[in-house]
Amino acid sequence: MGIAQDRTEAATWLLKAAEQGNKAAQHALGGRYYCGIGVQQDRAEAVKWTQRAAEQGFASAQVQLGICHYLGHGVPQDEAKGTRWFRKAKEQGNTVADEWLRKIAKENNAEAVENYRQAAERGDAEVQYELGVCYDFGIGVPEDWAEAAKWFRKSAEQEYVKAQRALTDCYYLGVGVPQDFSEVVKWLRRAVELGDAEAQRTLAALSVTGVHVPLNREEGIKLHRKSAEQGNAVAQHWLGELYRSGEDVPKDMIKSMDWYHRSAEQGYVEAQTTLGMIYYYAPSGIAKDIREAAKWLRKAAEQGHKQAAGLLDMIEKE
Repeated sequence: MGIAQDRTEAATWLLKAAEQGNKAAQHALGGRYYCGIGVQQDRAEAVKWTQRAAEQGFASAQVQLGICHYLGHGVPQDEAKGTRWFRKAKEQGNTVADEWLRKIAKENNAEAVENYRQAAERGDAEVQYELGVCYDFGIGVPEDWAEAAKWFRKSAEQEYVKAQRALTDCYYLGVGVPQDFSEVVKWLRRAVELGDAEAQRTLAALSVTGVHVPLNREEGIKLHRKSAEQGNAVAQHWLGELYRSGEDVPKDMIKSMDWYHRSAEQGYVEAQTTLGMIYYYAPSGIAKDIREAAKWLRKAAEQGHKQAAGLLDMIEKE
């Protein structure tokens, strides 16, 4: 009863943030409607909120919206439209979108799934993960989250890092398995030990906030740095914010701008917007550069970032 109430309250707060235009909240709320977590399952409503986040350039939402269109979940099936959303997300470096595009290039049918099953039962970790994905999204088989989690676990136990991340998501959302944050942290740590940049970033975010793990900002900063050095754009942006704020490390705008640039050059919309604002407002230590500001704001605006588009419009009218 307590977990159900917490989930309902969380959905209520997400709705408030989503209605104010917070794209992360919109994406999260869409996910809850998709799975029926804290709300009545409603895939049409899931599509509505996911699309709002996707139109703001949120890559994970673009992937989920692509899935909905490609499979006809909450909207009429439209494989072409689904593929377009996958491509938008891939342009931002989203690896899940890339996987989907590769799958689309193959024949995702029952015969292919049966071939997957035979290889999976022989112990092929990569194929076990792929079979889990088929059950997760109902590709060639009926959608079955418990079966998906089963195959993710078999693969994850062989140290296949994509499966470890997928199993982490299952335990975090309580999809196919009971919600269990200790399992979330366990599988995140195993992926981190294998050097996975996305797992490093996720565990880092938990460590600096003390959510589900003991608060340890030093460890969180260390993991963010490891992830960023491997090219994770979100972690790179986080380090840019860290050095700009001077919290836990000496304030250093040179290092801050270096990390922002690394992230923005990978297409991360938040870093592009941040750079545009910094070059326009010129905080201490940064020379004002309208041309550079407009360049980065335009890139962010082209991905649907409304704040960037608004500032760019103001600059162009000056």
